[in-house]
Amino acid sequence: MEEVWDKPPAPYLRGVVDRPPGAPEDEAYCRDSPSFRWEETWSAEELAPILARNLADSAGHPVAVTAGTLDDIVVGGTGASGRVKDVIFVVKGHRYHVFGDAVRRVLRPKKTPDGILKSARIRIAVKRSGGHVTSVTVHGSGNGHGVGMCQAGALGMARRGSTWRAILQHYYPGIDIVAARTLEETRCGGGGVLLGYRAPGFTIHSPEAEIQSCNMTSR
Repeated sequence: MEEVWDKPPAPYLRGVVDRPPGAPEDEAYCRDSPSFRWEETWSAEELAPILARNLADSAGHPVAVTAGTLDDIVVGGTGASGRVKDVIFVVKGHRYHVFGDAVRRVLRPKKTPDGILKSARIRIAVKRSGGHVTSVTVHGSGNGHGVGMCQAGALGMARRGSTWRAILQHYYPGIDIVAARTLEETRCGGGGVLLGYRAPGFTIHSPEAEIQSCNMTSR
């Protein structure tokens, strides 16, 4: 989690390999998702106004970007999951760092400029001429911030026969799922069997055919 947001680490929100042990990446649980692999391309003329609108949040001041002033875009580092940790936008010789998941709000898609990039698990290919960027292509994987459960992956696991318990324990490593009636002062709306993480603010209300989250209080 700390690789994505500026928050302290949580022991049950750690990166996991989203495929069977020893399987290649094209056997990932989420391989049937339409966002398993995707691509976005901008010309310098298309990207410049997008960056001019969005770089200010990271730079702390307006940044005048044109097709003739965008010098380069460089990945400064990636995390264990392959998500970028630092992307450097070079404009008129000045370097502007965009960290972690924030890059999704800077490199916005040209067709949906009010939307955000699907994921920060990306590779960036830059074409340059005469010292300036002429086009940028992002090759991406997945859709979302990558913290917690992958919805497409959970569906893929279920289709391969995994139980809901195995799915939760895969995406939230180290959790202890217990009957909520064994916890003091646990309340959750609805009926059915109550199951809960021993982690603040997270309980599973699980009739056999339904899983939903709700608040948990215990002491």
